[in-house]
Amino acid sequence: RELLADKKSVILSKKQNEVLYILIKNRGKVIPFDTITDYVWQDNSIDYRTISSHIRDIHKIIGSKIIKNVRGVGYKIEE
Repeated sequence: RELLADKKSVILSKKQNEVLYILIKNRGKVIPFDTITDYVWQDNSIDYRTISSHIRDIHKIIGSKIIKNVRGVGYKIEE
């Protein structure tokens, strides 16, 4: 898995990569917080703010706000 932003290879942390992967794999669908937690953190108790923090960092790294928050439900990548 390689991510390109402006034709440059971008390095993400393992967790950032996993968050982005599940969202891209399910592009156009809302992925609930619980599903992201189960996939990325193997159901360890984490706060939704942890996911939000990773999303914010992904936006900073790739320079695009492709991931949208669906308030109170989860996140999605809009097509």
